[in-house]
Amino acid sequence: MTLLHRRILYIIFILLFFIITPAVLFYAAGYNFDVKNGAIERTGILIIKTDPRGAQVHLGDKKKYNWLYTFFYGDKPLLTPLKLRNLLPDDYALVITKDGYFDYHKKITLYPGQTVVLDEVTLLKQSVPEQIVSENVIKTALAPDKNKLAVVTDTSLIVVEANTGRLNPLPLSIAATTADNFDIVWEQNNRKILLTLPNWPVYNLETGQKEIDIGRYFPIAGARARWSAASDDKIFLLRNNTVYSFSVAEKKYTALFSTAGLHDFLVKDGNLYTLETRVNGSVVAIYDVNSLQAQKTISLPDARSYEFKNTREKLLYVYEPMRALLYVIDPFSFAPLQSSLSDVRNFSVRDTAILYWNDFEIWSYDIVNKTNGLLTRISKPIETALLGDQYVVYTTPTTITGMERGDRDFVNVIDILKWQDTSDALASLNGKYLYFVSPLNERRILWRLDIK
Repeated sequence: MTLLHRRILYIIFILLFFIITPAVLFYAAGYNFDVKNGAIERTGILIIKTDPRGAQVHLGDKKKYNWLYTFFYGDKPLLTPLKLRNLLPDDYALVITKDGYFDYHKKITLYPGQTVVLDEVTLLKQSVPEQIVSENVIKTALAPDKNKLAVVTDTSLIVVEANTGRLNPLPLSIAATTADNFDIVWEQNNRKILLTLPNWPVYNLETGQKEIDIGRYFPIAGARARWSAASDDKIFLLRNNTVYSFSVAEKKYTALFSTAGLHDFLVKDGNLYTLETRVNGSVVAIYDVNSLQAQKTISLPDARSYEFKNTREKLLYVYEPMRALLYVIDPFSFAPLQSSLSDVRNFSVRDTAILYWNDFEIWSYDIVNKTNGLLTRISKPIETALLGDQYVVYTTPTTITGMERGDRDFVNVIDILKWQDTSDALASLNGKYLYFVSPLNERRILWRLDIK
């Protein structure tokens, strides 16, 4: 090769360097030249994290990227956790898959220069339900710590630890039947349970023994019971417009408060809250629990009956069953009546959100912003809805469905299980298990489904 040829090659390499290097930097900085439109556009970044890790991400039919994407990623599988650069602005129909889990679908729009982060993607597991309690289940109730489930069967009171499935059975002193209309009343610290079966037995879960039959010491007919929030020895009882305090240890009761038109009561935070019908209408009345001095009244629309719901929450939830109305009350606020929610068959509270539903709709209410929105409307009757971190799980007569929380138009909806006649559904506190009651032969038993 002559000196001239070497000089020509040197000049060519210099020119290529000054041409290629800015082009590489141009594309590496997140820009792309659209040859078709003759325009410069910025690319975007997509970040995805999943639980569990190692899921494969598919970008859909509209996969678009510049040449640097091909250089870095090629055709290799895209596994989470994942940070994809150099994606062109467009709509993407993402599908995230992993063996043993349901596919996760998500539509996103990536704008120029935007970073889209999906860092809380939970994949729901495909699994088969397992029997947890094989005796005939009559009724269930979740404990205050939301990690224990009391299950009353024909012959037993069984406490299930929801996170592990461990069972703690106690024999019932009296057989329960489906004809019994009774309540399971948990003590605040999860140590005792009152069953409003005949004689109202109280069971001590620490000793595994029945502690007392309240009916032997108090006229329980037509009464309503609530445990004290401060002591596992004290139960408050409402009967014939009078609230009584009952000591389990002393087996004695004393009248605490009495007034005409008393629908329901609640004792917490040093106050006695009552729902009363007075001459001038219905009210929530607040008294100091020690002095019984009236502190405040909050007017309600006149109704035949009211009751307190979800009594362990910070706010007051007053339910009017005839018209299916739920009143959200902050008792010591300047404007106590925060909101009234209509057509509420049942509801649950989690952090600052209220999930409520009727036969065919599920709604969410934001306590802080005082806004509500429709999550879904379906054609099948809704039995139960559960509010989780990422999903709302609801049951119908034939299906258990998980619906992602978020923008209603782009949510991920998964039929987790095709199953007949489910009831009493609840999720473990760690979100791993779903419990429900469903038939097996001539019995209704408790099942557990591994969903995470």
